[in-house]
Amino acid sequence: MTQHLQILLPEETIRLIDQLTKSDDSADDALLKRSALINEAVKFYIAQKQRNSLKQQLQEGATRWAARDLGLADEWFDIEVEAAVAT
Repeated sequence: MTQHLQILLPEETIRLIDQLTKSDDSADDALLKRSALINEAVKFYIAQKQRNSLKQQLQEGATRWAARDLGLADEWFDIEVEAAVAT
């Protein structure tokens, strides 16, 4: 299913799109190629945004786990020092 969408783009952007989709096809074919290019670009942009979001979440999670692990290591180090002194 497709929907008609009216968007406004700067002339420079339209010129670049036309350069990429330029061919000897009819006007209808040219519009379909424009639509396909814009569709592909939007999907690519959304995928990039999702990847960046996931990357950020993973970095934040890794930072939290690293802080937790460091705290546990410090606790165990103190326990091991106490055990070594006691023996």
